[in-house]
Amino acid sequence: MIDAGLPSDSWDQGIVDAAARFDQGDLVKGPPLFYSAVPSRGVWGPTPLLADQMGEGEEAVIEVDEEERPPFGIITSPGCDIDDVRRKPWVQVSPVYDANEVYSSQLADVRRDAVPHLVLLEPPDLDGTWVADLRLELPVEKSWLAGRDPIPGFGSDERRRHFARRLAGRLERPALPSPVHDLVVRPLRRLLDRAGTQVQEALAEAGVEFRLRFDRSANGGGSCEILVIGRRGQIPQPVIERIEEWLEGLRRDASSTLVLLGCRYGTSDEITMNEYLGSVLLDDRFLGQDADIA
Repeated sequence: MIDAGLPSDSWDQGIVDAAARFDQGDLVKGPPLFYSAVPSRGVWGPTPLLADQMGEGEEAVIEVDEEERPPFGIITSPGCDIDDVRRKPWVQVSPVYDANEVYSSQLADVRRDAVPHLVLLEPPDLDGTWVADLRLELPVEKSWLAGRDPIPGFGSDERRRHFARRLAGRLERPALPSPVHDLVVRPLRRLLDRAGTQVQEALAEAGVEFRLRFDRSANGGGSCEILVIGRRGQIPQPVIERIEEWLEGLRRDASSTLVLLGCRYGTSDEITMNEYLGSVLLDDRFLGQDADIA
């Protein structure tokens, strides 16, 4: 179906030129926002507004009014897909919003990459604080890019690579045994919820990432080690002290089938590749308010 609709000869030169200018992580102004829905069973705010105009169970493609569109969108397609002007006519775009207007209450967690569907951007040519919302990816034909200029979403190649890793990890949630959730993951979530402003700000400033190494044993239990990684510098001492205090309580309550080895603190330069790849990222899928039903 898709192949049958592709041009039999070369693409319009304006599209070819546009595809060569854009890359993953670039922003575009005023992207469209549309989706398919059944208004009679509408979920998201605008959907039920159409229920009176549609029959029961009738489908609709809903396009949000231009003035309600997000101010920017970010291209999530890989660079090689964008460059392909033979077989791939679309790119994927996610909405981008002003963080202080939309996500201010979550900003501390967003800054340390703890909310899987939200990514903090660093556009060097834009003022303000901008966040990409990855819950929605819209297919936009490359003809829409022609005549538009890319706006860099990040100021360095490393930040672009980090964005690519965030995208790759969106669909990944490795399974952990119930005792690990009961004795480590949920208590860690409660610790972070009650940590207080000083610790929360210190976590965000250092870009602290929590990861879990779990080695399963033959008796159904295993051993756990928590990696506490400062992606932007050393782990602040108040954070270490609070975690160690919490850890002592966990050790007293630990099940005999699960051994908690403690915490390993370090910066991104100090944690080994073996430790990193052999661990599970404890982000909002595990530590968020909706983690138990995610």
